[in-house]
Amino acid sequence: MTEMSYPVNHLLAIHGLHILKSSAPKPLLDNISVFIQAGDRISLEGGSGSGKSLLLRSITQLEILNQGEFIWKGKPIHKADIPLYRSHVIYLHQRPSLGAGTVEDSLRQVLTLKIHQGKKFSESMTAHYLAEIGLDKAFLHKGIHNLSGGEAQITALLRAIQLKPEILLLDEPTAALDAEKAAVIEKIIDCWFAEAPENRAYVWVTHNMDQAARVSNKAWKMVQGKLSISY
Repeated sequence: MTEMSYPVNHLLAIHGLHILKSSAPKPLLDNISVFIQAGDRISLEGGSGSGKSLLLRSITQLEILNQGEFIWKGKPIHKADIPLYRSHVIYLHQRPSLGAGTVEDSLRQVLTLKIHQGKKFSESMTAHYLAEIGLDKAFLHKGIHNLSGGEAQITALLRAIQLKPEILLLDEPTAALDAEKAAVIEKIIDCWFAEAPENRAYVWVTHNMDQAARVSNKAWKMVQGKLSISY
C-alpha cells in the first residue's frame, strides 16, 4: 500500500474499506478512505440503506471486510489488537442491549470483561454525569426492564463513557426520542467530549439537520456505499 501522511492529531486512519456481497449488485461500502482526528465532531447523514450503520460497524470491525486497513494512532490494527481497539472505539446502536438487573448492575457488568481488567466502577463519575442532566443516584437502582427509551440510551452512554473511550460511534442515539430527551443525550455526549477534546472524537448518525448543525464541526454523507466529507 502506498505510504500516506497522517494529520498530526489523527486517531484513526481507514484505507480502502470495501464490502461487496454476492447478493448485492454494487459494493455496500465502496473503497472508503478517511481520517478521524482528535477534536472531530462528525455528523453522518444518508438515506435508508446507504451504508451508514454498516460503516460504523465496520469501523469497529464488527463486519467482515473484503478489504481495508486500519491505522490506530499510527499503528496497523491486527486481529489480536481488536478487543483493545474496541475498548477505545465504541459503537452504540439505537437499541442497546443492557442485560438484566439494575442500571448499576449494567454499568458494573461490562467491567467484568477481561479487556477491562483494572477499570473500576466510579460512583462519583457516574453521579457527576447524572447531576449534569438533573438525575440523582437513585437512577442507578432502577430496573433495566423499567427504563424508558431515553433512560436506556442514558444507561448505554454511561456504560460506554466509564470505559474512557477516545471515539464514540453513535448510530441514531436520539431517533426514537422526543426533543427534551434528545437534548439530555446531547448534553451527556457534549460533557464527555468537552473533558478531553484533544484526545476524543465522535461520529453521530442523524437525519435531523438542526441536530447535525448543533453537534458537529464536520459532515460525512453516505450515498450508495460511497462517502463524501465536508467541513
